[in-house]
Formats: sequence, structure tokens, C-alpha cells
Amino acid sequence: MEILIVLVVLLICMLFLAAVLNVWLIAVYVVEGKALHTIARRRGFSAPWMAWIPFANAWLFGSISDQYQQKINGRICKRGKTLMALKIAIQAYTSVSGVLAGVAGSIIMLLQAPKGSDMETFLIVLLTAVCIELLPMLAITTVCDVVTYVACYDLYASSKPKQATLFLILSILTPATPFLIYACRNDDAGLPPEQTE
Repeated sequence: MEILIVLVVLLICMLFLAAVLNVWLIAVYVVEGKALHTIARRRGFSAPWMAWIPFANAWLFGSISDQYQQKINGRICKRGKTLMALKIAIQAYTSVSGVLAGVAGSIIMLLQAPKGSDMETFLIVLLTAVCIELLPMLAITTVCDVVTYVACYDLYASSKPKQATLFLILSILTPATPFLIYACRNDDAGLPPEQTE
């Protein structure tokens, strides 16, 4: 009976944490979407509504960085396309690797069971498979993070150039990036003034 009570309490705690996490994720999505939409609209992007669409918002975010680089340095970057491709690759790899992990785990269990193998060998094989599976994900997410932080810096520099470095450090060290982008949504202090003809 005591175990049942402990399990019910754990379940309630997990449901509460899941609810809090979902509220946080929705708040982050709305804040970041509103910020990107505002910036894209103000800077003349033809489709600011893409700020609300998964994967397309990564393209829009990178394109804001591209626009800054083109105006300031005359460079044509492809961060919009790169970020969108990386986000799609992460999602696809996560989906595929989840299925493969289940299949591989089942195969390993079936191969090990008839031999009467010990648990230690089974765990070593399983952990090796998991590590091999996670290495590509680590590489993809690391590249995605680097490109994202470069794009963040460009966005911050285009909006609040004096605070760009501080904002970048805060983005790297805390989950505050959507709120920092939101703080930049109405500023263009780092962009050259528009030329009228």
C-alpha cells in the first residue's frame, strides 16, 4: 500500500512538472514569435508571419542575421537556410534514431537472451550503441548552436549594439534568448539609416 502512495505522489509531481514545462514552452514560443514577427515586419521582410511556423521561424531568424551582414559588411550569408536545414535535420534524426534505438535494443535483447549472457555484457553493448547513436546528434546540435549564437549576435548588434556582447553571453549561459530578442524588437540602432532618393 505504501508503494502505491509513493507512486501516486510521484505521478502527481511528474504531471505538475510537465504542466509547468508546457506553460514555459508556450510562453517562450509566444515571446519569440512576437519578437521575430515584429522585427521582420519592421525591417521589410515579405513574410513576417513565418515567425509563428516551426522551421520557418529558424529561416526568418537566420535571414535577419543575413540582412544585417549584408547591410554592414556587404556579405551574403546563408544563415537562414542553414538554420532551417539544421533544425529539420535535428528533428528528423531524433525521430529516426528513436525508432532505431528501439529496434536495436530489441535485437540486442533477442541475440543475448538465448546465449544466457550476463547483464554486464548486455549493458556494455547497449551503452556502446547509445553512444554511437548520440555522437551524430551531438555534432548536429553543436553546429546548430554555433550558427544560432552567431545569428543572435547579429540580431543583437543590429538592434542594441552596445549590449550585443552582454546579450550574447546571457544567451549562451541562460535560457533567456527569446526574452532578449523580445527586448530588441523595436530597435535598429546598429543598422545604417535608410537612404532616401
